[in-house]
Amino acid sequence: MHLVFALAACTVQPAQAGPTTHPAPTWKVQAHMDHHFDMASDALFAVMDGDVEAAKAKGAELSTHKPLADVPESWMIQLVEMQSASKELAKSTDLADASHDVVALGATCRACHAASKGPVMDAKNLAKISLGEGAMARHQWGTFLLWLGYMGANEDVWKLGTDTIGHADGSLPPLPEGVKALEEKAHRLAGNAGKATTTAEKAAVLSDLLTTCATCHSQIGVKVR
Repeated sequence: MHLVFALAACTVQPAQAGPTTHPAPTWKVQAHMDHHFDMASDALFAVMDGDVEAAKAKGAELSTHKPLADVPESWMIQLVEMQSASKELAKSTDLADASHDVVALGATCRACHAASKGPVMDAKNLAKISLGEGAMARHQWGTFLLWLGYMGANEDVWKLGTDTIGHADGSLPPLPEGVKALEEKAHRLAGNAGKATTTAEKAAVLSDLLTTCATCHSQIGVKVR
């Protein structure tokens, strides 16, 4: 499954320099940012698994990840904010707290990406990737697409995430009543995500969706990682 998520990351291209952007990153800086992406996404997966301690560990790791000497000066304010958000994630006290904090971490990525006009995500290429046709696979993939769309400030990818969850078929086996309610809630939240227009609205629905996913996964013994 991680291979599929890695393929998705490969469709993300670095920001390009322009009159209103930060400088284009060197390959070293791009590799550094890719490592940030990997750690933040690992924290996301840990939250989806309901593993608060693993999410906290990734937050602690990211909070101490020192910037390279040749990171553009104009990027530093966002990197400082990213480390601050990572420290908050490392102090999470429960699942709801960790869900909120990992989305807050994604918001710092979003702010930097919006300012730098990148990275460039191709929703058409992402639409070609799939974890499978089962409802659970589409839920997981759709949630990751929401994460990509949120942190990348990309409306097309965000919409692809909402559609992927919303179109998940009913191929799940019979579910206990409580789990069925969680699956229905995930679909409602995907609908809310499709209506969200502000960053705050998207953050709220994504945080709620992560908590819902984790609660469901914990009850049925499913792991994303």
